[in-house]
Amino acid sequence: MSNNIREIRGVQKLAEEALHHGSKIVERIQIDTANRTFAILDFVPVVAPTSRIVKTVFDATVALSHGSIRWVNKAVHRTIDVALDATLPTDEAPESKLRPSDLP
Repeated sequence: MSNNIREIRGVQKLAEEALHHGSKIVERIQIDTANRTFAILDFVPVVAPTSRIVKTVFDATVALSHGSIRWVNKAVHRTIDVALDATLPTDEAPESKLRPSDLP
């Protein structure tokens, strides 16, 4: 495998991991920040029941949003892997490290 392809794969993997872990961190920050507000609202009897419903919807929305970001990130990077494999001469091409179960 040429050094250029190796370097591209390394940068591609670094970008994939950075986005994945960055998304997890932002998701955690968003949920933790909202939890402080919802904890305060739980002490107000008039709004407590409604705030619990809103918190459930908020948590689900944040999880779905960041899960979607990570899913698309994985799909894009798997597509890049396939494209890079296709650019290699046949004698340098890997056996197929990508399995259908690896796809999102």
